[in-house]
Amino acid sequence: MEKLDKLIAEARHIHDELELQLHLMNMDIKDNWHELSDKLKKIEKTVEKSVISSAENLGKSQELYYAGNAEELEKIIKEFRQIRDSHKDS
Repeated sequence: MEKLDKLIAEARHIHDELELQLHLMNMDIKDNWHELSDKLKKIEKTVEKSVISSAENLGKSQELYYAGNAEELEKIIKEFRQIRDSHKDS
């Protein structure tokens, strides 16, 4: 879970950083940010529900589930970074 917590924290940090600059971005970048923001919120809710419901019974199947979320979070972080980098270039 530590890796997943770090990934969520990193995604949330970049998300919040970009949210502060949203008014300066062009429409395409804003649309991308909103789409990724929605994905991040869904993952955060899914992880929270899963942790609550299975906190006492973490086994191998849950670890595989969390690894899938980690991969999705890494992808979201990469896309947030691309938005941030393209915003810096504009």
